[in-house]
Amino acid sequence: MSIRPPSASSPLRVFYSYAREDQNLLRKLQMHLKPLERARLIVSWFDQQLSPGANWSKEINDRLQTADIILLLVSPDFMASDYIYQKELQVALRRHELGEARVVPIILRPVDWKVGPFADIQVLPSKGLPVTVYKDRDEAFIEIASGIRHICQDIIATRANIYRSVETRSLNLTKYSLAQVFVKSGFPQVTFVEPEDFTLLKLALQQPGRGVIIEGPSGVGKTTSVEKIVGDLTKDGLHPHLSITRILSARNPAHRELLQTIRDWHQETVIIDDFHVLDVDTRHAIVDYLKELADTTSTTKKVAIIGIPRTGQALVDMSFDLATRIDVFKFGKASDESILRMIEKGEEALNAIFDRKAEIVLAANGSLNLAQFLCFNMCAAAKIIETQEKTHFIHGNIDAAIKSMMIDLGRKFDQTIRQFIALGGPRDLTSLRLLEELVLKEGSSLLLFQLKYTNPQLEQGIERFITEKWMEKLYNSYPEAENHLSFDAGRQTLIIDDPQLDFYLKQVRLTSLAREVGKLPLLTRRKVFISYSHSDSRWLDRLRVHLAPIEREGTLDLWDDTRIAAGQRWEEALRDALETAKVIVLLVSADFLASDFIIEGELPALLDRTSASGTTIIPLILSPSLFNHTNLGMFQAINSPEHPVSNMSPREQENMFARVSQTILERLREA
Repeated sequence: MSIRPPSASSPLRVFYSYAREDQNLLRKLQMHLKPLERARLIVSWFDQQLSPGANWSKEINDRLQTADIILLLVSPDFMASDYIYQKELQVALRRHELGEARVVPIILRPVDWKVGPFADIQVLPSKGLPVTVYKDRDEAFIEIASGIRHICQDIIATRANIYRSVETRSLNLTKYSLAQVFVKSGFPQVTFVEPEDFTLLKLALQQPGRGVIIEGPSGVGKTTSVEKIVGDLTKDGLHPHLSITRILSARNPAHRELLQTIRDWHQETVIIDDFHVLDVDTRHAIVDYLKELADTTSTTKKVAIIGIPRTGQALVDMSFDLATRIDVFKFGKASDESILRMIEKGEEALNAIFDRKAEIVLAANGSLNLAQFLCFNMCAAAKIIETQEKTHFIHGNIDAAIKSMMIDLGRKFDQTIRQFIALGGPRDLTSLRLLEELVLKEGSSLLLFQLKYTNPQLEQGIERFITEKWMEKLYNSYPEAENHLSFDAGRQTLIIDDPQLDFYLKQVRLTSLAREVGKLPLLTRRKVFISYSHSDSRWLDRLRVHLAPIEREGTLDLWDDTRIAAGQRWEEALRDALETAKVIVLLVSADFLASDFIIEGELPALLDRTSASGTTIIPLILSPSLFNHTNLGMFQAINSPEHPVSNMSPREQENMFARVSQTILERLREA
């Protein structure tokens, strides 16, 4: 394979494969990639740069054959183009497979791209959400440009390693097993990466007496960082209070008993992990003890607490005067640079090089734990199970790694999630709703007392969840669930305790699990799907106000695209919503009919759903449009296209939204 050495004078060559119908989006993408061109990281080419009189077929092929990065601008027109499919794609994918070039599919407009020959290649934007669906398209292009920048850095680093590996193959490398390098659980001795506040946290742990709180979502390296610091500080013997360090997990019954009597035996440093699992009385006792240690300035004793987000505030809420006696460190998502450094450490240990590091970073979505898991699976697939004598290149397939990971995670979590969804009996959807809210939540915990106010329709179900002690019932019927999900009754907080569960919930189809436990019929009878253009968000908000009383009493479950979470596969979320919809409301306007996402993505699935199951379609005409000249004209609109909502008086508008709400209620009651 022919490879150019990286050089500031030789930018990477980028080739755009696209359909002419997408020229406007192509120009927008080029604008966002312009900084990479100015930095001489890339130089771009597409067919409009053909010279007059040039042999266009030969020049396109020459450019394809020498490109370093080939961008596939995917849309319905792209997928329908015979020339692209028979000529450009064949060359691009062959060079991608050989490792000569990097193919990057960019999803511009809604289309079923997973039937294409590039379905197993990591796409941009990372969720696979089409650019035209974003409320702010610049946001999508920024994510794409960032992804391409990482890929450029990836290629340059890989090529540098190729040349360097020729000189270093004969070195006597330390031998590691794959399980030592990329760990699915436990401490990553070889690939540990220091978080942003690592030095400050180390200084805080060196000081005896004063309490330390380390909080953040699961999987971001809290416990790993503390273990690393304690290991480092105990080597030099300069910190007597760390000479004996006990790490106690609130999940361990024996450890919980010890923590209840901590005053009686504590002489050294104690790290309390999973603090939120402790009962309220024990937590209060430890809060009082933290104040005592800080006030007596003990030279031998110290307590550090590892917990979920807002743990520090929860402790202060228990005793306001604790605030000045503790140091709180908040861990967030790992940066892309941290994940990349972790991968590079693994490469060095195994004498192997991933050629898709940027894609691993995108898929990990800020979780070092998930990045470890993905790297492990990709190495195993490439049969890299220990340090290689000669440098080995791992040609990554992220989708295949994710599928493999989901098989493992299914065995781990399926039973817990099925049992959780089944809570409340066949006529209660509260548990399913809570899982959906956890998926939407950026983090690993859900405050139920807040959720009751932001989602009043869940209030009664949440009260049942708490007063009937559903989580205790779950643990009694399936004890393994306690390792994955926990509930802090004092703070009314549902918590994901395993970082891999958050990833699993974003990938799995919850409606499939609901069907397995017999709740899908109930879900279908109550789901109302609203299809709208983001330009008409104000009308959606107004309709929601009118539907709020019905939603609050639990008669309906309202769904629109705001319920698609970051990292969630949008096609599956949309398919689930349509599959379970009893009523579909179309907020029709000229913007609605002009939306590629609606016309090419939502409506075909919507029409299939209607013909298959008798779902009720309610078009509401918001503004003048060619509604009757589309295939939607087969559905009777609730108002005349000649009298759209935008032409109504404020009172008429309110009456119309009330009428829509009443019609929805009647359809749901017929179920």
